[in-house]
Amino acid sequence: EDPSAITKGWQANPVEFDHILNRSSVSWAMGSPDIVPLFTKGIKHAHGASYDADLQDFSSGNLAKLDVWSFDHLETLLERAKQPPPGGKETAAEALRLENVPHSSSRKHSRRLATVRSQTFESTGSAARRAEGTIDPEDAWAGVAHGPELERQLRQDRVVIFLHLLGCDSNGHAFRPYSPEYLDNVQLVDEGVRRAEQLVEAFFQDGQTAYVFTADHGMSNKGSHGDGEPANTETPLI
Repeated sequence: EDPSAITKGWQANPVEFDHILNRSSVSWAMGSPDIVPLFTKGIKHAHGASYDADLQDFSSGNLAKLDVWSFDHLETLLERAKQPPPGGKETAAEALRLENVPHSSSRKHSRRLATVRSQTFESTGSAARRAEGTIDPEDAWAGVAHGPELERQLRQDRVVIFLHLLGCDSNGHAFRPYSPEYLDNVQLVDEGVRRAEQLVEAFFQDGQTAYVFTADHGMSNKGSHGDGEPANTETPLI
């Protein structure tokens, strides 16, 4: 983030900067409305989906639901590529393009995508959706291509899919690290990463996806960051 964005409450970057989504052939980002637009706004090939800003309120309870939202939207994006376009069948040109995409003839994978979820994450995610009513993937991706065109885009080279996971940060601030809420959120993210890897591998089936897991900061036992403690400055890059 551009340091001068501090003056605008992190809502925008006054100075343009380069980043990996900009260098992609096409990209999809999902997560916080404070973060996703920083990397997608003004870039035609970068698509973003964000939840309502009110869901980030620390007073609204356990915020692991934000990460459930992002993982659910990855699944919906991949499933969307296996569905016919709204309002009709594929055109002849779309069908021809799809036939030339590796593995595209195996449409049985759409069923696999719907079932590649662990019971642990399924129950956690479903509970969050029922309790909060926050998950609405179809609306979030309403402006994105559907069916064969989306599958064609996903199978290009230099595709980037970015999941912004805000739950641990929010629960750390609200409940402090090592709280049950924080530790449960860590477990949910671990399970979500496993689920995401399975979804991606089931979709592409080529073993050519690189996974990068990182963070912008850590957190101290006080539930804060920015004061230079090692717990704040040591971050993963996996």
